[in-house]
Amino acid sequence: MAAETAANGPTAGAYIQHHLHHLQKNFSFETVTQKDIIDFSIFNLDSVVWSILLGALGCWLLWLGARKATSGCRGACRPRSKSCPKWSRTRPRA
Repeated sequence: MAAETAANGPTAGAYIQHHLHHLQKNFSFETVTQKDIIDFSIFNLDSVVWSILLGALGCWLLWLGARKATSGCRGACRPRSKSCPKWSRTRPRA
């Protein structure tokens, strides 16, 4: 079944054009449709909103950790922040 789907499935460009057509706007905020696989005259408004929200959340979390940081004693964030690079060095590569 999977081989049939892979053989008869859409191309990458058709898949992207099919799934990324919601809230596409041009720079005058008019609703438009994407004509080519690369079209720099439009943007996906929902992607822009999610990017801004997740960026703001990340900045807030970093601010929260920096606000609680002190020079004298270790906080709860320091062991977690030190374990992230260690985890990425020791995890298996694909």
